[in-house]
Amino acid sequence: MTTMIGQREYWSPPAPPPPPQIKPPPPRPAFDRSEIVLMHMIASGLTNQQIAARLNASGVKLTYGAVSRRIARLIQRTGAGTRAQLVAYAIQWGVILP
Repeated sequence: MTTMIGQREYWSPPAPPPPPQIKPPPPRPAFDRSEIVLMHMIASGLTNQQIAARLNASGVKLTYGAVSRRIARLIQRTGAGTRAQLVAYAIQWGVILP
C-alpha cells in the first residue's frame, strides 16, 4: 500500500486485522455436586484414569469408562468442545475459581 505526500510516494503497511471476537460462554446450566467435583479435578490437570483412582480411594466407585462418559456428557451439555474449554466456561460461570 502506498501513500502520496506531496510529490513523493511512501510505502505504508496495511492496517492490522481486527481482533478476534471472543465468544461469550453459553448460559450456565445447573450442576450437581459430582459435576462440580469433576470440573475441579479436570481443572487441576488430572486425567480420567487419575480421577477414577481418586474417586475410588474416596469411596465413590467409578470405573475409568464411567468417568470418561460423565466428562463427555458434561462437555456436551455445556456446549464446550474440549476439557480446556469446559474449565474456561466453569471459571467464567463462577463454578470454580482460577
